Amino acid sequence: MGAMHLLFRLTVETDDVVLLEEFSFGGTKKNMRLCGGELVGLKMDEQGIRTDDLKDALTRWQQRVSVASGRKLRKPRLLYTVPTGHNPTGVTTSFERKKEIYKIAQEHDLLIIEDDPYFYLQYSEDFVPSYQSLDTDGRVIRLDSMSKLAAPGFRVGWVTGPDAIIREIVAAQTCCSISISSLTELAIMKLFDHWGMDGFHQHINYLRDFYQKLRDRTEQMMHELLTDLIEWKSPEAGLYIWAKLKNNQNSLIFADMEFCEKHDVFVVPGVDFSCDLNNATSYFRICFTYTNQQEEAIKRLRNLVVDINARQ
Repeated sequence: MGAMHLLFRLTVETDDVVLLEEFSFGGTKKNMRLCGGELVGLKMDEQGIRTDDLKDALTRWQQRVSVASGRKLRKPRLLYTVPTGHNPTGVTTSFERKKEIYKIAQEHDLLIIEDDPYFYLQYSEDFVPSYQSLDTDGRVIRLDSMSKLAAPGFRVGWVTGPDAIIREIVAAQTCCSISISSLTELAIMKLFDHWGMDGFHQHINYLRDFYQKLRDRTEQMMHELLTDLIEWKSPEAGLYIWAKLKNNQNSLIFADMEFCEKHDVFVVPGVDFSCDLNNATSYFRICFTYTNQQEEAIKRLRNLVVDINARQ
């Protein structure tokens, strides 16, 4: 998050348009808006950001007006994306789609911020290569994190990109936090010294197997108890399942904490992730790594959804 905030401070100005997935992590959106950015959410399919919607946003930008200031917006120059195990949708952008998006970025001189904390948590044997592996002209800035690989408390990550941008990030950091905790950095360094590259890959394989089993166990219970109430697609990476209420009920009902506490379950409604806060959606996010009591959790979720349907 720290690197992301610094990047947005360096690349986003008031009335700048930032392109990103139509459903995105709330902290990311807040960071962009704090820097004065106007968010334009891009539609997604099973392969990632839809190229037709990206092209439309880049060719019809003159028709857009700032919601905050009423001024005409500038042509988008920044695309932010979480391409692997996307939070919240669980979608992993295919390599072919990445090639198409990168070509569009070249045509429109678009900078790509590739935020990829779930890259090593891909569940197929063949990893989808990164945007950075395609980068031939220095337009991809990549963010990686140890928080999903070592422990959530290890708020250590790294940025890879063009030298000029990295120098600006380093200079900006010295003006705020100077550096992250040296103690945390030392712990991570010692961890890598202990692992070595072979040990690191063994650890990654362990995590992938561990989380994949949690995903499969959760989905097994969902198939047994929820197929008449919700629909979803199995994520190929990451920690989240993006589900949809079958009766098109607005999932904002999950924001009623008193109602959810009645069933002792917490669900994040889709609108919390939407770039359009007025967007009524039936989608909601399930994090399948939070508990090892999948059966009980899904039973409670079923009771909650049944209760929601009874309200109609």
